[in-house]
Parts: sequence; C-alpha cells; structure tokens
Amino acid sequence: MASSASNIGQKTDLETILESISRLDTPALEVIAQNVNSLVAQRKVKRVSKRESELIKKITGGGPSLKLQVRYKELAQKLVDEEITEQEHEEMLLLIQKNEAWAVERLQFLIELSHLRNRSLPEVMEQLGVKPPEVIIPAVYHD
Repeated sequence: MASSASNIGQKTDLETILESISRLDTPALEVIAQNVNSLVAQRKVKRVSKRESELIKKITGGGPSLKLQVRYKELAQKLVDEEITEQEHEEMLLLIQKNEAWAVERLQFLIELSHLRNRSLPEVMEQLGVKPPEVIIPAVYHD
C-alpha cells in the first residue's frame, strides 16, 4: 500500500500533467485523448494469448506518431478554412497516404483478433475502445 506522502506526490504530478494538457491546442488534445483511451483499453483487456497481446499492442499503439497526427489535424483545418498553401497541401497528401496505410494495417490486425476471439469486428473494436478512422470532408467539397 502506498503511503499518503507518495499519494500527495502522485496527485501533484497528475495535477501538473493535467495543467500542461489543458494548455494544448484542440488537435493535440484530441490526439492525446485517443492515446489515453488506447492505454485504458490495453489495461482493461483480461488474460489473452501471446498473439492476441501482440495484436492489441499493434492496434492500440501503432500508427502515425503523435506529432504527425497533430500536424494532419492542423493541415485539415487549414484546408477546411481554405488557408492551405500548395506545399502544405502536398504535405497533407503524404500524411493522408500514411494514415490510410495505417488504417488498412490496423483493420487487418482487428480482423485477425476478431477471428481469434470468435467475435464480430464491431465487438472487438468496442472492447478495445477503438474507433474507425476519422473522415474529414472539407466544406470546400460540399457544393
């Protein structure tokens, strides 16, 4: 059992973390929230086979880096706001390719896991707290 002194230190650390997170812009905050949800899902998973464990780690821990996710959200907002430069648009297209490749790979892992668990894909996604990839359709294309 932890002593009350260490609990106080942990609370102070948690408050510091939350204070720092509260200063992030919305795209970064959304990415942090997704990553925290993935960590919670990993901890909730009961005893699983080695392969299931590997798949869960790949599903919840893989994908584009936090930095790339934040950049993608920034560029997507610029596209929606019609403020994106040609160079930024090219960068966004590359990030879209990376995101799509990751989405396909993650879906393959999810399908394999659903087969191992003899559960439907939506059930497995719900168990892990995994949501389908975001689809951003800029207002520019809504004529």
